[in-house]
Amino acid sequence: MSGIHPVVEFPEGRILRPLLSTTRAEVEAYLAALGQQWREDSSNRHLTFTRNRIRHELLPLLEGWNPRLREHLAQMAQLALDEEAWWQAELARLGPQLLLPGKPVRGGGREAADGLALDVTRLAALAPALQRRLLRYAAEQLGAAVDFPSTEALRTMALAGRAGQKLELAQGLRAERTHRELRLAVLPVGTTSETAAQVASEYTVAIPGEMLAPPSPCASASKSWSQLGHTRAKPLHCATGSRATASGCATPPARPR
Repeated sequence: MSGIHPVVEFPEGRILRPLLSTTRAEVEAYLAALGQQWREDSSNRHLTFTRNRIRHELLPLLEGWNPRLREHLAQMAQLALDEEAWWQAELARLGPQLLLPGKPVRGGGREAADGLALDVTRLAALAPALQRRLLRYAAEQLGAAVDFPSTEALRTMALAGRAGQKLELAQGLRAERTHRELRLAVLPVGTTSETAAQVASEYTVAIPGEMLAPPSPCASASKSWSQLGHTRAKPLHCATGSRATASGCATPPARPR
């Protein structure tokens, strides 16, 4: 909501946008007064781009209802920009106090381990807005970005979950609930859990025959791995000519005569 930032820092240097608050009409009037010609990017008029449909169709339509719409949007963006800057400074101050590295050890202290942890008791004492910000901030420290549903899933696990629950989210982010902490870590690329690699996707058995097929390793973000891990395997019976797979019995296609 804060729009384009007037100053952006990059490793390669700083980007400044001094004319960000200047309107197009003001720029054109200034150049016309100087007798200075200018060039325009013709792609800015193509309505195939969403940004151009907003600029040329949606905004004029909304301005029919509120002639000061652009002014109000600019004011709202400035408010959002200033508040976001405050939040970033506040998170930089609180993060080191509330984010715990490694894992706890008996007798006090913590040992080195991948990921971060949050004390669920201290997290529960904070306002919901700060809870969400801290969870997103923690994910960002691990190189992941969480959307609103994922943030709420983490909040629910931290505030109302039980020890042993696990949750796998996008970008390899994995959460685990202990008695006192919510632990976050990013799994290696291509890994969904410690045991996922141990589950084969296809099984070969004698036909006719019988075998025990473990549950599929696939899990949605709304289900914890601990829940899936407690699924009871059922005997799989396949008819003659069929083969057993992780999803059931598969019959090969008939050969042409």
